[in-house]
Amino acid sequence: MIIEPVAAEDDAAFADWFRPFHASELVTWPGEPGWAEDELRVLYRDQSDSDIVIAVARDDDGSAIGCLDVSMPKRESLHVAYMLVAVDPAHWGRGVGRALVEHGEQIARHRGRIKVIGRTDEPLQETESRSSRFARAAGY
Repeated sequence: MIIEPVAAEDDAAFADWFRPFHASELVTWPGEPGWAEDELRVLYRDQSDSDIVIAVARDDDGSAIGCLDVSMPKRESLHVAYMLVAVDPAHWGRGVGRALVEHGEQIARHRGRIKVIGRTDEPLQETESRSSRFARAAGY
């Protein structure tokens, strides 16, 4: 597996980034449409409030299997980085998420951020979701 940066302005690379994000969303929120690729592309291209670094994890054949977003505010909370990690459900449990978290932490540290904040999205009826267990296992 390799993790490589993605330029939001590169439509093909952004589409690769979006695929595992969307696949993960569809499992978490079945029956919901989730974010549209074009909506997120616009958000990630606007870096007026935050420096946003995005990256994609690829397996040995080059397929996108996970994605990362590290957003670092420019005006307030300059010690904080916000991190999003998503893995294609077909690749859950193989270390992809853990590698992306470690990569995101390195980006944050390199940019002088000392606190990383992430969140899990889960239906209210679940008492402990897969994403919550993952976050806890990763030290969050």
